[in-house]
Amino acid sequence: MNLFILYKNYLMNTLKNKKVLIVLLFYFILIFLFVLISGRVDEIIKSKFSDKSLVSEIQRNFGDIRIIVPYAISILLLPIVALINTFNVLVNEINSGSLRYLVNKTKRSYIYVAKLLSEITYTNIAILFS
Repeated sequence: MNLFILYKNYLMNTLKNKKVLIVLLFYFILIFLFVLISGRVDEIIKSKFSDKSLVSEIQRNFGDIRIIVPYAISILLLPIVALINTFNVLVNEINSGSLRYLVNKTKRSYIYVAKLLSEITYTNIAILFS
């Protein structure tokens, strides 16, 4: 089998999996909530401090809190989302028996590379939309 066909198959199976889509949706909701919360925290900080130079110094040193907090949360959550996705895809392959079929018909290196490329694509989709 061709590497591109395996990659396309793994990516389509990943995006069709309901558990994976639920985890991805949960990830997007968490990022959206942290954006809302961090925006509110930013407003509170600006209203509590009458000294605008202190607020601008904090933003200059640490960046805008509305950007930093969701970015930090996504760095923490994205590996967990990728692990859950990989686990679900492997379990589905083992249960359906498709992994045994692929091992006999293709090179193992093609299987590994196709899985890696599909997970990288899935993770990039998650990063792009968050």
